Amino acid sequence: MDRTQQPADLTGHIDIEEHPSFRGGHGDIRKGIWDNGQRQQAIVVKLLRPPPSGVRNLKFAKKFRREVQIWKRCKHDNIVILLGTVVYNSPFPDEPPAMGMVSPWMQNGNLINFLDTNDITSSERLQLLCEISDGIIYLHSKSIIHGDLTGANVLIDDTGRACLVDFGLSFIRVEFEGTSYWSSTVGGAMRWRATELLPPLFEDVVNFKPNLTPACDIYSFGSVMLHVMTGEIPYYNITHEAYVLIQLLQGRRPERPPNSMLTNAHWEFIASCWDSLPISRPSASAVQMSIVKFVS
Repeated sequence: MDRTQQPADLTGHIDIEEHPSFRGGHGDIRKGIWDNGQRQQAIVVKLLRPPPSGVRNLKFAKKFRREVQIWKRCKHDNIVILLGTVVYNSPFPDEPPAMGMVSPWMQNGNLINFLDTNDITSSERLQLLCEISDGIIYLHSKSIIHGDLTGANVLIDDTGRACLVDFGLSFIRVEFEGTSYWSSTVGGAMRWRATELLPPLFEDVVNFKPNLTPACDIYSFGSVMLHVMTGEIPYYNITHEAYVLIQLLQGRRPERPPNSMLTNAHWEFIASCWDSLPISRPSASAVQMSIVKFVS
């Protein structure tokens, strides 16, 4: 690996907040300040907790480095910039050091928060979708599948531009935490994911290995578009995740929310992204062409 592609080790150069902004089952999100020698920059650190086993810990570190090297090579306006990595030593002695990825802090937050707090027009929403599709096109051109495209994994920068983040991280969590890819969706991601990623009934859920393809990202894009144009998350009318799972097992797609900016043409396009046959879904380039037509 070319050393120019190695992410910068920012350990010791970042002042990380003691209390996380968000604490999940897999790790923490913490704000911080990075003094890069020229100026101080607000940053966010995504810390992943390593597995307890020593051998698995080494494998985790190796895979973590590989994933961040992939992210570091991504240079695109609609992909969040990876500034570097950090090893975080917890002040609590019973917690092992955590490995983290450092990226710029985005005041506008993620897509879900942005839509909740901003009254934007239909054309502005379609522009966000153009930017999201542009990011997907770029990833697919590099043979990278996002694999976890949701409203939470689209960040909005200070100019209002949509940027993708967290591609590939779901597989780090799954491989080293003893869970299945699908069970890692606890917390809402199953609402956005392609149905073929759901293990068949009566199969071994823990050892189920999904066949992730670019078409999976297209399915998720349809879910993101539903959210962007209506302000409602997929299966908005179902509160409990267990009931969402039942809908998915029965092959039922999200319902169309009433009283929104979603036109019949938009809805038909979203349905094409949700086609039960992955091969029948549009490509990322075709998705963007359709969105551009909606804009015009």
